[in-house]
Amino acid sequence: DFDGSPLSALPRPRWDDRFPRRLPNAPFRLEPYVDVDGHTMDPVHDFYLEQEQIDGGKMDRFVEASNAGALVMGYYDGSQLKQWALAKEFTLADHFFHAAFGGSMLNHFFLICGCAPVFDNPVESTKKKFDPKLDAIKDAKGAALVIRARQPDSPQSVLDGPPRHMNLAPLTKKLEAIGTLQPGNPVSKHDKTEAQERLPPSHLPTIGDRMSEKGVTWAWYAGGWRDVVEGRLKPYGEGKPDFFQTHHQPFAYFANYAPGQNGRNNLKDADEFYTAIDQGDLPQVSFYKPLGVFNGHPDYSDLAAGDAHVADVVARLRKSPNWADMLIIVTADENGGFWDH
Repeated sequence: DFDGSPLSALPRPRWDDRFPRRLPNAPFRLEPYVDVDGHTMDPVHDFYLEQEQIDGGKMDRFVEASNAGALVMGYYDGSQLKQWALAKEFTLADHFFHAAFGGSMLNHFFLICGCAPVFDNPVESTKKKFDPKLDAIKDAKGAALVIRARQPDSPQSVLDGPPRHMNLAPLTKKLEAIGTLQPGNPVSKHDKTEAQERLPPSHLPTIGDRMSEKGVTWAWYAGGWRDVVEGRLKPYGEGKPDFFQTHHQPFAYFANYAPGQNGRNNLKDADEFYTAIDQGDLPQVSFYKPLGVFNGHPDYSDLAAGDAHVADVVARLRKSPNWADMLIIVTADENGGFWDH
């Protein structure tokens, strides 16, 4: 609990009457309450909150620091999933961990550049708006731990409600971008984010730059890319079930991949990925990011949809003329706010 004492029970996920009001304080199977094709709320997955949850390695504050109550202790039996069969046939990296604390945008940056972007020279209003309100505690090992500051009226126990934080600002005090921000060069004409609140284009080197320098052919394929760029699909859920997240497109945040730059030619639509698969015309390195509805993310997707999509893509790759020379890596971008992954 907030005071460090063990919880007598786990609180029900917010607004979800499929769960009982209290559950035993232990990991539990989700299927009795919501099946693999059902939707749950989105547990908070934040740079500072995840470090609080990990608690110096003791892994005992996932419920206390979450907005989702017991949900973060829930898990599914994966043995009937299609990726389980793929893991048995091929190789499972069971000691894999995501690269950066928190959510998708920062982990996508780490995927392509191993870096945290910096919001250079923000105007004063943006700096004030994005300034994180922080506090400090000791973790389970006695080391100093910086956490999100809570509001004065935040519940005294997670059994009375999730913590209420003063803000979830997307920057650190050093202006490192750790939360969701929109790129300085908008991907969609429908993106109405104020210019001063956009992350300035980064000039840091990426893996794409390095491959291009060495003459390695590559592409980043994304579901919905063409429709969003050409204005037929609005990002972030407008026009569901197609759900496109700009912050899942890391190259869009780099100056070398802005419209009109040579690097832009490496950013392609998923339809081009499928055509290249079928024709045996894949580049030497391909990244593929599906539409949100297929990525298995809590809330707007579900585990079954993501699992089926991965299996379908692998099945298509098996039939490709490129199959004999292919290495496939299936990875996740962050921990998702759940205790067990």
